[in-house]
Amino acid sequence: MAGYADSSAALQTASAGTVALRGGIKFARNPGESAADATRREAAGARAGSFLTGTADLIDRAVGFASEQVPGRLGEQAESAKAQIAASIGVQKNTIAASITRARGQARVRAAAARRAVTSQAASFVGAVHLQTAGAILALVGTHARTMGQVDALETSTLESVNLIYAQGRTQLEGLGTTVGDECTAIGASFASQYEGFDTCTENGFWDGDLSQRRAHAQAEAAKKTAKGYHDRMVEAAKKRAKEITKAGRKENRCGVIAAARHAREALDEQLKNLIKALETARDGAIQQAGATRNSLIASIDSALRATLRQLDQTEHDQRQAAGDTGYMQQVMQEQLAHAGAAALQNAVAGASTSLETTLFDVQSRFAASNPPDPAVLEGA
Repeated sequence: MAGYADSSAALQTASAGTVALRGGIKFARNPGESAADATRREAAGARAGSFLTGTADLIDRAVGFASEQVPGRLGEQAESAKAQIAASIGVQKNTIAASITRARGQARVRAAAARRAVTSQAASFVGAVHLQTAGAILALVGTHARTMGQVDALETSTLESVNLIYAQGRTQLEGLGTTVGDECTAIGASFASQYEGFDTCTENGFWDGDLSQRRAHAQAEAAKKTAKGYHDRMVEAAKKRAKEITKAGRKENRCGVIAAARHAREALDEQLKNLIKALETARDGAIQQAGATRNSLIASIDSALRATLRQLDQTEHDQRQAAGDTGYMQQVMQEQLAHAGAAALQNAVAGASTSLETTLFDVQSRFAASNPPDPAVLEGA
């Protein structure tokens, strides 16, 4: 811009010099010149002035062309080039925007696919957890039912064994009373047999009659009766004791068996309840962890997408800015080239005009100090 301003100032200086050229030429007057010489001098001055005026017109036209038309034409060319550059910049920016838009779409598509994959995997995992937990609970319930059946069967068989044991024990106890009673009967019979053998041990008197026989018989009958009493009491006592033992012991043992079976059932129910609760707690924890993991992964995907979109925004801005800056520099270069071309042409015109004016000024000063030449010579020039 400084060079163009200098060249424009040089043109103005050259244009100002034409004013002096239009002042014409006055040849020196000779002392004692004749009228014809004066006329010839005036004609020569007019002819030389006309030449200088024509030259000044040429210089003004050249200066006007260089100062007005040349900058305009070069400016038009520069503006045309700048418009083409601006159009190219617009195309580049649109291309950049389209590319970044596609990249944004691809990033969003990938993020959506990743979200769907994470959600699907989490749902599949939760479904598997529910299925496995339900299977485990079903297996526990089945095992519990089978174990309950075993407890019921064991309770029934044990109660039957208790009944059988006490039935056999009662029979044995009752048999023991009969055995002991039979022994008592045998002892009584032995004593009775001995007593019956005493019926001839003493002499019987007239007054006594058959006393020894009667005594022996009475003692034998007493031994038999006593033995029978013992026998009956032993049998009855054995039956009573067997009944008491059977009744009390059988009831106590059966109650013990039933209580043990009840405790076993309660323990099985409690274990089933605790195991189911543990499985459900583990299931809920796994589902909660899966949900937290899913949310964390989706948050990471969203964060990555936002970072990618920000990076794409920055990339678009930088690339559009770079395209704009490059185009602007190219436009500035066109302006500078236009100014430089105009300045070079103006400097050339200004230099030529100034050089011509300097020459003509010298000629003008020389003519002013000399006699007029022959008009024919001027016409030939």
